[in-house]
Amino acid sequence: MAASRLLLVGAGLPHLVVLEALGRHRAAGAEVTLVAREPVIAHPGMVPGYLAGRYALEDLRVDLAEAAAAAGATFVRGEIATLDAASRTGATTDGVALAWDIASIAQPAGTAGDGRPGHAHSAATFSGIAELAEALDRLAGAPGPEPRRIVIIGAGESGVELALAIRARLDRKGASDVMITMLESRSELFGGRMQAWADRIEQVLAERDVML
Repeated sequence: MAASRLLLVGAGLPHLVVLEALGRHRAAGAEVTLVAREPVIAHPGMVPGYLAGRYALEDLRVDLAEAAAAAGATFVRGEIATLDAASRTGATTDGVALAWDIASIAQPAGTAGDGRPGHAHSAATFSGIAELAEALDRLAGAPGPEPRRIVIIGAGESGVELALAIRARLDRKGASDVMITMLESRSELFGGRMQAWADRIEQVLAERDVML
């Protein structure tokens, strides 16, 4: 029997793409549910462009209830409390019951550190990305005797995009002296995948004064 209930946990980029596809071509008979903590997010695929100055903040705004409705889906604001793969059921922390034939988990980047010191806001939220941009601008406008540093944890594709976007923003603000360092546990960029591409990215990072 074809699956009829699709559960999307989190508003990560893959799930936004799914909603956009369903908005163009509805899946007849399918019940689609999106569960996410925040009702409004910054489109994760556009965040680097915004930080680099290519988009206005409002261009990034995604109202998840509206996006779900346009796709014929249901939006549930909340966090997952339980997921039982055997019974294909679960619930949110608010007690909303969930059931699915297919479940997918795709959380936005930047949510794992919430609550840690120095990580008061998630850059995945609409307000969080605006505050990140404001913090970068304050850093650019506050030269001092000590070197100014930015550290990005993780040198995957998203981390590289973020580092280069931040460098572009700081350059526009006349703060090219700010040091940007990327921390990566793996010995090879992208884990040894796409070696020719990784070599080129390392060259670009070096040209843009991003330490890896």
